[in-house]
Amino acid sequence: MIKKIKYLLIDILFLLKKRKKLIRLIKNERVIPNNIIIGENSKIHELAVLKNQNGVLKIGCDFTLGTGANILTYGGFIEIGDNSLINNYSIIYGNGGVKIGSYTQIEASCTLISANHNFSFKNIPIQYQGESRKGIKIGDNVWIGANSVILDGVNIGDGSIIGAGSIVTKSIPENCIAYGNPAKVIKNRVDFNLEKDLDKINLSIVNYIYEEEKVKHKITIDKILSFNPDLVKFIAKEERAFPGDENFMKTGYTHTMLKRYFFAGKVFCENKKVLDSCCGIGWGSTILSNYSKTVTAFDIEKEAIDFSGSFWNLKNTNFIIGDALNNSFLNGEKFDVVTAFETIEHFTKENGEKYIFEMSKVLNSGGVLIGTSTFPDTDRQAKDLRITNPYHLHIFTETELEKILEKYFSNYHIINQWMFIAIK
Repeated sequence: MIKKIKYLLIDILFLLKKRKKLIRLIKNERVIPNNIIIGENSKIHELAVLKNQNGVLKIGCDFTLGTGANILTYGGFIEIGDNSLINNYSIIYGNGGVKIGSYTQIEASCTLISANHNFSFKNIPIQYQGESRKGIKIGDNVWIGANSVILDGVNIGDGSIIGAGSIVTKSIPENCIAYGNPAKVIKNRVDFNLEKDLDKINLSIVNYIYEEEKVKHKITIDKILSFNPDLVKFIAKEERAFPGDENFMKTGYTHTMLKRYFFAGKVFCENKKVLDSCCGIGWGSTILSNYSKTVTAFDIEKEAIDFSGSFWNLKNTNFIIGDALNNSFLNGEKFDVVTAFETIEHFTKENGEKYIFEMSKVLNSGGVLIGTSTFPDTDRQAKDLRITNPYHLHIFTETELEKILEKYFSNYHIINQWMFIAIK
């Protein structure tokens, strides 16, 4: 009995000594040495290895280093940009210098070797003949598949993809797909094709584009957020959806409101003829005007249109009075893009379909209707949502919306039961 207690005490003392390491392991935390620079919000797994031996090791923000991965400078340098990933059990040797861009993914069990042994003398062991060091450079937005090897002297251009299991011995140009041993370019990447790639748009893409665009259009955002809602008392209080509302700012809903317009503007509206339906007081039209060739923004409320035209003073935007259920006010004019943000829920079920139909009729062939609302799974969920707001006459389920879009469009895609994109 005494012997068992003795062994139990030894085990407890051992665990107490190791408690900090165990806690860090559970929390996936670790202490970073002073000679390594790592940006904010980066995640370094406890079982990964970071060693800077008389070199430079600098890593950007929002970086992820997976389980068992090794980053070793060996007297050289390793620099990694923001938002990049080195996945489980990959190894990077920095002897000759390694530079990796931002938003680059290096998948599991890859090896980057930025040096090469000399072997000119047959009778002298290779390990005594020194090394040649040219270094490795990998650009931004590169994806290197699992179990690949990148050898010294290789540059991989921005946007390129290396297939899993490849051995890269020569440089790869930007925006190429390469594969094999040795890796060879098999084709060039092509840009987003609306018809073919529509269903590949997801919420992460919407969010990414918004984060990029909001930096470029800070002046527009500042003007919208500083808007005084007391200027528009003609709109019912419950329907004053202003991004600068204090509650929206606190909850983050402000970003949801802004990002739908910035996403639509950047992806679909550049140099296009745009119709912004049910535009309200025009802050969304203001965002679209940064991208579009022309914007026609309409609303049924005369006060809203009069206010928008005078307050925003946009050179390429025309604010007009119009009824979404009867497009005759447009006099047969056609558009490349129609926006329908947070509008369909303000119609009855019958009129909601009529609204979509009327907007489809004013689109050019191949044109895009893009809109948002909430599209739950069930009628019960829709009813529960509707009764929370007397101005919402019908909440369309995702199935109801799909049936409508199938009638009037050649292709469509619904993102997270929130955004729909339909092609005429």
